[in-house]
Amino acid sequence: AAANRSSGGGATGSAGAGLGGGYISGEGWAVPASGRITDGFGPRPVICGSSGCSKGFHSGTDMGAGCGAPIYAAHDGTVSYAGPSGTYGNYVQINNGGGVSTGYAHIRSGGIFVSNGQQVSAGQNIASVGMTGAADGCHLHFEVRINGSQINPQPFMADRGAPLG
Repeated sequence: AAANRSSGGGATGSAGAGLGGGYISGEGWAVPASGRITDGFGPRPVICGSSGCSKGFHSGTDMGAGCGAPIYAAHDGTVSYAGPSGTYGNYVQINNGGGVSTGYAHIRSGGIFVSNGQQVSAGQNIASVGMTGAADGCHLHFEVRINGSQINPQPFMADRGAPLG
């Protein structure tokens, strides 16, 4: 039922792959938000916000979903953290099993809909987009970690049938 629903709220455009936020692939992975990719994984200039400055390396993929747009769990898992986290602003991290975890940053104030230890399902609305932390506009900063190491989310998600952007 969650497959192929539209989130609306994509002020910067719709998903380039034609898949809206919340779309669930046959492999059980979901597109975490609607909107085009506004910044990729890798080196970039430092961005400063009220909570400090980012690193000179971008550890995730930014998706230009509009303020208040839904953020969806990328896969089934257990919420390992939900709350404020420095330059990430309001942040949710989900342990997806098998050494994989996904992270969702810059969530709007009051926009976290899950709590520590909660079980979530792929495509579940876990939060809403904001610009807390070191952010210069509303967007979702989405991360994938393998055994704690941050990897490029774009090929990882594309390989699981849920391409970003």
